Amino acid sequence: MKTLDLIFIGTKGNLNGPKALKELELLGVIKGNKIVYDDNDKALEAKIYAIIDKYFGQN
Repeated sequence: MKTLDLIFIGTKGNLNGPKALKELELLGVIKGNKIVYDDNDKALEAKIYAIIDKYFGQN
């Protein structure tokens, strides 16, 4: 299992955090204030990082 902490900081975090959280909840990977998933599931991992990049990338 792999765990990532959820921390939304600054303007981008306040604006995009709830949107990203909703998408991550739909994937079923939110446990409390963490993203928890099986690190052997590469497809799920790719979806998680795509959501993170979509909302918090360098765009």
